[in-house]
Amino acid sequence: MLDDHQQGVLFYLIEEAVNNARKYANAELISVELMKGDNVIVVRIADNGVGFDLDVVQTDYDKRSSFGMVNMRERAELLDGTLDIQSAVGRGTIITVTIPLGEVRRSVTDTGPIPLTKLREKVLRDVERP
Repeated sequence: MLDDHQQGVLFYLIEEAVNNARKYANAELISVELMKGDNVIVVRIADNGVGFDLDVVQTDYDKRSSFGMVNMRERAELLDGTLDIQSAVGRGTIITVTIPLGEVRRSVTDTGPIPLTKLREKVLRDVERP
């Protein structure tokens, strides 16, 4: 099924989605569904909260301090998966994560977590590159 790395990444993705719903949605109900297909794991996080305009949120990240949706998308991509977000003002939000089962391409986490100082050095090197 999922190895420890995959489980950890998926857990943090779900946690981010639930925390966003708790903090911003004013939802009365938050549901988390986990489904296993033949070759995929599908997680669906839904709330009946205030919802939001997806286009506005996706285009205004440079003006905000929160990167929750970017983090969720990156975590899904770490598992070769996809993240689909559906929301509308006044209608709640549905986040669907689809993760393929089987071999996952590994990136930074192959050797375990990177200490923050090393990660900062890597980011600075990447930014300074011509």
